[in-house]
Amino acid sequence: MDLHHKRIVFLVSLNCPYGGNIIPCLLHLARYLSVTYGATIAWVFPRQEKREWLTSVANEFTVHHTIMKRRKLKAEVRRIFKEERPDVAYTHFSLYNLPTVQAIRTLKLHTRTVWHIHSLYSIQTPGEHLSLFTRMRRMASYVLYYRIYGRRVSLIAVSPESAYYATWFKHHWAKLPPPMSAQEMAGIHFPECTVLLNGIDTTRLRHATTPTSPQTFTFFSMGGIESIKKTEYIVRAGIQLRQQGVPPFRLLLTEGIGTRNMVERLFGDNVPPWVELTPQTEDVAGLFRRSSCYVSASLRETQSMAVAEATLYGLPVIQSDIPGTFWNAGNPSVLTFKSTDIGDLAEKMKQVLLSAGDKQGWSKRTTQTRVHNMALLSLENWCDSVVRVFQNL
Repeated sequence: MDLHHKRIVFLVSLNCPYGGNIIPCLLHLARYLSVTYGATIAWVFPRQEKREWLTSVANEFTVHHTIMKRRKLKAEVRRIFKEERPDVAYTHFSLYNLPTVQAIRTLKLHTRTVWHIHSLYSIQTPGEHLSLFTRMRRMASYVLYYRIYGRRVSLIAVSPESAYYATWFKHHWAKLPPPMSAQEMAGIHFPECTVLLNGIDTTRLRHATTPTSPQTFTFFSMGGIESIKKTEYIVRAGIQLRQQGVPPFRLLLTEGIGTRNMVERLFGDNVPPWVELTPQTEDVAGLFRRSSCYVSASLRETQSMAVAEATLYGLPVIQSDIPGTFWNAGNPSVLTFKSTDIGDLAEKMKQVLLSAGDKQGWSKRTTQTRVHNMALLSLENWCDSVVRVFQNL
C-alpha cells in the first residue's frame, strides 16, 4: 500500500493514569506517518478521566472516545469509521479488535486491518494452574479472534510465543499447539505474523547513563498480577539467602494485584525491614536509582518492558527462562534461572550479590548489554518495521 495521504486510525484500549512506553512510541509513529507521507491520523481511546498523556495526543491529532461496554463497542466504532473512512485500522491490545472487523464489514469498507498483539493468554504455561473451564474459555477466545474474525487481518506480535498462538489458531479449531522451548520458538519464522519487540522511549530513563548504587544491595522487581509475576518466588529466594548468612541486601517490590496480600501471607504483621513495598509510579528511573539488580520471576511475558528498561538503565538482570524474555537471555549482564525453581533463583541472586564488588566487570557487562539493546529496541527501528507492515497491506 502506498501510504501517501492515507487515513489511518489508531485504536488503543488504554485506560490508565500513565501513558507508559506505548503512547510515546505511537506518537512517534503517528508523527512520522503524518510528516513523511502526509497521512491523516486519528485515534480512538476508551472514555476516561482527563490524563496528561491523553491531552498530549489530543493536542496534535483528532481523538475519538468510546464507552467501555463491549456490547456497544461495535456501534461506537462503526460511528467513528463512518466519519473517518480509514484506509488502515491499527489496533493495540484487544478491546477494539473484533468491533473493528465488525464495523468494517457492516459499512462495507475496504479498510485494511492490523492487530498489534501485546497480551498472551497461555493455555499451558508451566507453573500456572488453570481450571479446565479457564483453558476451554481461552481456547474458544483464540478461535473466535484468529480463526473466525482474524483470518484476513494482518498481525504484529510482541513475542514469538504470541505469534505462535495467534497463527496456530488461524488454522485450528480445537487442537492445542505443541509445546515448544523458548529457543525453538525464537527460531520460527511466522509468514502470517510479524514478530516485533516494542521500541523503547528512553526519555523515561532520564539518568540511564549514570546509574547510582544504593548503600545496601537492592534487588528490585515490578509487581503486576501476582499469579503471573510471581514476586513471591523472589521473596522466598530472599528468605533462603538470609538463612545462608550472605551479605546484607534488600528487596524492593512495586505493588501489583495481590503483591501486598502475598507479603502478608508470608510474614503476617511482621514484614521484615529488608522487604519494601512501594506504589507503582511513572518515575521508572527513580526506582532504578534505588536498585542494584532487577529480577523478573514471571511465569509468562510477551516482552517485559521492565526487563528492557532495566538493561537500558544499566542494571544487571536475573530472569526466568521463559519464551517472553528469551530475547534478552544471551546478554552478558543477564542471568537466567529455571522458571518456578526458587532454589535456582536464590543461587543466581547469591551469585550477583557476592560478585557486587567487581564493579568494573559489571560495568563492562551492563554497558555491552545496554549498547546491544539500545540498537535492538530502537524506537526508529520499531517505527520503520510497523511502516513496512502497513506498506505490505
